[in-house]
Amino acid sequence: MGRAPISGGGIPYFSLDVHLDTNMRLIEAEFGLKGFAIVVKLWQFIYGQGYYCEWTNDVELLFSSSELKLAPGDNSVSEIVKACIKRGIFDKRLYETYGILTSRGIQKRYFKVTGRRQEVEVNSEYLLVNPADNAVDVSNKAINVNNKAINVNNNPPKVKESKVKESKVNVCVNKNKGLQEKSTHAFGKYNNVILSETEYRIFMNHYCQYGAAVIDELSTKIMLEKEKYNGSHAIWLEIFAKHYTPPKKTKQDSCSPPSFDIELAMQRSRELDPEETKKVKK
Repeated sequence: MGRAPISGGGIPYFSLDVHLDTNMRLIEAEFGLKGFAIVVKLWQFIYGQGYYCEWTNDVELLFSSSELKLAPGDNSVSEIVKACIKRGIFDKRLYETYGILTSRGIQKRYFKVTGRRQEVEVNSEYLLVNPADNAVDVSNKAINVNNKAINVNNNPPKVKESKVKESKVNVCVNKNKGLQEKSTHAFGKYNNVILSETEYRIFMNHYCQYGAAVIDELSTKIMLEKEKYNGSHAIWLEIFAKHYTPPKKTKQDSCSPPSFDIELAMQRSRELDPEETKKVKK
């Protein structure tokens, strides 16, 4: 069976050491096999996006319910992430400064896998390693595919630093609410469903068959009764999705998570026609 397609900067696989280091053994000793499994799921979640992932209260909640199917009130993920940061499995400084989960090991493995890509986009503030130093050296080597020799360019991939300043993730620390993400984008029919890049990806990955329809439905509800839908729109989407009845189909088609296009999201925000909102009447 082939691997599921990965969009954007993610990678379809990563290496896992046979012998765990001391920090991972301590996580397993403290939380059992559940701790090991959740850390591996977190690695899958990170590598599916790139070399880091945003980690806020809402992202944690969606990850727990959508990716792990944990019951409401189960704080296993929160406790395990805290332990991972304490033991250095995730970098403490980058988590506290930018609200992201990553590590030197994660980045080394990511840039080795992406070593043959022509271009890899990075945010220099999130880097713990030099991408060029960790790219696979394939000089003077050839890959034989279907009896056809392919010469692999031995030049390391070009590292392109992100120029989209609006998409930079900033976080602030609040003693009551924890890390809260400030960088968000507008979605939905009326561009009023506010989500972060990670919240959008998690939701569309879990509800890829009808996620866009649910977002549009919430968008219309917000237009009609804005005051009623205060708070996290990511949580409202989960509620709407649980009660959404998708159209009947004769065959359930598989789908892949859509990529997140920051430029498109920003363009939609700028180009939204204010007159369009008048079409919706109470």
